[in-house]
Amino acid sequence: MANKNQPNGGFTPYGAIISSQIYQSAGVIYPGDMLTMNSSGLVTQATAGAGNAVIGCALQYCSAANQDCLVADAVDQEFVAQALDATIAAQAQLGLNYNVIATAGNTQFKISMHELDSSTGATNSNYQLRALRLLPMIGNAFGAQAKIICKINNHQLAPNTVGV
Repeated sequence: MANKNQPNGGFTPYGAIISSQIYQSAGVIYPGDMLTMNSSGLVTQATAGAGNAVIGCALQYCSAANQDCLVADAVDQEFVAQALDATIAAQAQLGLNYNVIATAGNTQFKISMHELDSSTGATNSNYQLRALRLLPMIGNAFGAQAKIICKINNHQLAPNTVGV
């Protein structure tokens, strides 16, 4: 049976939330969006690309700039995300690094639609996320739209990571 294509919710913390802090938003943010801190010290939706470090995942909705935004920002936090396509088809694709697909949020339900860009799997250490394992749940299997447990690979708060 094929996995369901339901990226609603974007990234969600897996397990206990290790650390969450309040940051100021640079604009609209949806719960589940992967975020980056810009040069003004505000958090905004992450953009895909090697070298674009992220700071964490939004835990709440912000409707405009300069609002308090609770962010799961621990370097070791794990998240669940839906893979974009069928390129995470086997165990061999786990352990690779991937980028975020920062799609527009769902304005009706105020939730993120971000996904793990499974087409970018590589050993490139600058990619944003590392796929750790398949989410153990009924109806989830390797292939298109697999739910993957991942963590931030290129984290803005990690030692030796280029800052904002």
